[in-house]
Amino acid sequence: MIRDVRRAMCLTAVLLGITAAVVLAGCSSSPAADSVQPVKVSTSKVKDQNLRKSVVALQADPAVFDGYKVVLVGATLDKSTGDVFKDGQVVGSGLTKLPVDEATSLGFDLGFSNSSDKETRKKDAYVSLYVKYQLPPGTGQRDSVIASAEFSGVDDRGDAVDLIHVSNKGKYIDSAYPYGVVVFKTYYDSHSVRLDLNGIPYVIDLDGLKTQ
Repeated sequence: MIRDVRRAMCLTAVLLGITAAVVLAGCSSSPAADSVQPVKVSTSKVKDQNLRKSVVALQADPAVFDGYKVVLVGATLDKSTGDVFKDGQVVGSGLTKLPVDEATSLGFDLGFSNSSDKETRKKDAYVSLYVKYQLPPGTGQRDSVIASAEFSGVDDRGDAVDLIHVSNKGKYIDSAYPYGVVVFKTYYDSHSVRLDLNGIPYVIDLDGLKTQ
């Protein structure tokens, strides 16, 4: 019966000329997202020099955005201590260079997200994803662009990972040091995370991060 109702709604939408994205997505029998093959993210023996020793080096095809690319270069998985202040000393600290304002912003986001959302507070592990923003060759700071990449994801059990912090969001990419950190909160017993970047799913093996 539900299927018949949905079919009737879709037919009505077509007859009325409704082309809203939400309606079309709901009437599509094969969503584009389901047809996109996920990109496997593997560990790498070659580590970016801007990552600390505690970070596991990653390699994967870059995600392409307007005016720049996002490359996943490393990640860490940290079990929450239950104390946000203590967590803040470790989470997202894998870059060799971290501006003071960035450290302050990360600490604020950790505290706010855990205090304002009980579902986030319930989760017991943090995934820190280290990214490199690639501007076209020869691009100087004058021609830099604002990083607008959106990050979202689910674990292997279908539970959403909670986005805590994106260091470069809404800022111009620093052409001299184009690195950033994205922090999620998830469950420590998750085996993997399926991360969506510009419509392309990337699968990150969390078990591999636990053994490092």
